[in-house]
Amino acid sequence: MFDADVPVADAAMPGRAAAANAPFHHLHALPRALWQAALVCSSGATDRRLPDLSCWQRALQAGRLPDAGRDWGDPDACAALRGAITDLDLCALTQGSAAMARQVLGVMLWHL
Repeated sequence: MFDADVPVADAAMPGRAAAANAPFHHLHALPRALWQAALVCSSGATDRRLPDLSCWQRALQAGRLPDAGRDWGDPDACAALRGAITDLDLCALTQGSAAMARQVLGVMLWHL
């Protein structure tokens, strides 16, 4: 468990410290509830998945899907998820709701 008072490294860290934390410095943009699922998901590459997830989170909260290029490095898997999200009209449910966007992302990560 992480201590809430300990700052998470970000891209602004100088030199070697930032390089040592890459790509995990992208976790700071995600809710902690998604950290474990984001790390253990086997779809795509971690260095693509983590920054793309924060784009997915923002887009879902805005009631839309992110650009198709935000595919975690696994375009086939993300295309299938995009289809399911569209078919179920989940963007309407996630619009304006951080909790619902987090739930949709968590389910996506679990099934990949």
